[in-house]
Amino acid sequence: MPIDCAFACARDCDVENQTSHAFELLGDDRPQFQDWESRYSESFSTKVISLSDRPLWLHGGLRALNRLANLKNNWDSYGAEAPSRQAVRTARHIVGILGDFDVEPYSIDPSVEGGVCISFARGNRYGDIECFNTRELCAVVSEENETPLAWDVSESDEGIAVAIQRICEFIGA
Repeated sequence: MPIDCAFACARDCDVENQTSHAFELLGDDRPQFQDWESRYSESFSTKVISLSDRPLWLHGGLRALNRLANLKNNWDSYGAEAPSRQAVRTARHIVGILGDFDVEPYSIDPSVEGGVCISFARGNRYGDIECFNTRELCAVVSEENETPLAWDVSESDEGIAVAIQRICEFIGA
């Protein structure tokens, strides 16, 4: 199921009562703040996501992505490039798909290679999907003391879902 619009709570959002403001990514990629109950705009391709219908971890994941969107170059003091708007947008889309399957990532972090890394871990097994600033997607799985296996991921919902499934099978989630 495609996710056309992702909501992430703003600082003054009351998640329990689903009131106040929600952050909405619109079709033209300009962030807009609006009241949760405000009218639905037919001029954009959107899917309204009620917070009560989503896994609890999703709110934190989307907040993490909002923080990553504000990083500056050299965020790690070693010259790493900050995640681009496109990388953060793609990561939001992936997190939305993870929410559909209720697959909680271990962490969502900036990538030292420029972009966003969504990682998964269980025991000594690890997997991640990286959204690079170059618009490329890559997935990797590895086990302690073993050679990692990496592959390119298609930006399509199907390609992302296959990567998620492969990672979950590998780590035993």
